[in-house]
Amino acid sequence: MPKKAPLILMHGFRGNSLGVKDIATKLKLEDYEVYTPSIPPAIDIDGDGFTDETLPPEFFTKDGYADWLADYIRKNHIERPVIIGHSMGSIIAAATAEKYPNLIADKLILMSPISNNPPKVISNLSPLVHILPPKIISTITTEYLLIDRKSVNKKEIINVVNVCALQTRNKKDLRSAAKFSSKYSVADFNFKKDTAFIAGEKDRIVSKKATLKLAEKFDAECIFIKNAGHLINYECPDKVADEILKFLKQPPHSHRKTEAK
Repeated sequence: MPKKAPLILMHGFRGNSLGVKDIATKLKLEDYEVYTPSIPPAIDIDGDGFTDETLPPEFFTKDGYADWLADYIRKNHIERPVIIGHSMGSIIAAATAEKYPNLIADKLILMSPISNNPPKVISNLSPLVHILPPKIISTITTEYLLIDRKSVNKKEIINVVNVCALQTRNKKDLRSAAKFSSKYSVADFNFKKDTAFIAGEKDRIVSKKATLKLAEKFDAECIFIKNAGHLINYECPDKVADEILKFLKQPPHSHRKTEAK
């Protein structure tokens, strides 16, 4: 039986590894080796919070983040992992696939892929990430992005998001990361991978139409999850994990028909 490729699961902006914990847990149950790095400006979830040490400006660029992920892969001796990136993590995944195609596997999975610039309600909040208290801005954005606002686990989701928001290196790095996440989209990159997009059908940041258009560029498979938005990692982690597993198990480039699950 062929050895299963290791997986690197990356969260989105203002998150850390807690944001993808539920997906990672289910993937591990299928005997996959799963890595969940915290993307700067997030600190390790066991860290002590803010630090005065700031990262250089060149870190918050497409090359800077791609180099960071490549270094992570090498330092942990991970052999050609499948990269799975959510939201801002999808941009970093795309940058790495372009710059280091031979370091990672031939399959690539982008969750809630950033297909275009964010809507005004999000971009207008970006300059405020270092001014407003973390809990206020994370609560506002989460409330906006959640589709089922009466969900029984809404309070739990907001609590996790707020915990992640507090575990950030410092305000300057947070502002730099906000600029990065608003500047780039997956469409800015060029790579040749067997790619899958997994997105919420009601995503308020990236429309279904924009995702389908982006998929044409990469000949990517699109799977849309019904009654879910941008935060599919919180709203329906089990469904997302199921779609990841299906894509990992299918032969290369044997795309299923685009449909809502």
